[in-house]
Amino acid sequence: MRQHGVACDVVSVGSTPTALHSGAVRGVTEIRPGNYVFYDRMQVGLGVTSLDRCALTVLTRVISRPTSTRVVLDAGSKTFALDRGALRCS
Repeated sequence: MRQHGVACDVVSVGSTPTALHSGAVRGVTEIRPGNYVFYDRMQVGLGVTSLDRCALTVLTRVISRPTSTRVVLDAGSKTFALDRGALRCS
């Protein structure tokens, strides 16, 4: 934009995967790092971090295992995030 004569005083960038690198980009004046300080399962799926760096984990009890691929947990529906993100990270 600047090369074409458009004044641009504020250059705002942001996303968790780029948070560590955005500050090194010349001309960037603001960084919005998303959930960078907390991390989540989506960031683990993207390879940005590992599970041990996530700020929160949930511990629950397995009530039963009706089949080899299914378990019943003692946890409410709000315990687990339903949003798997745009990339469908698991």
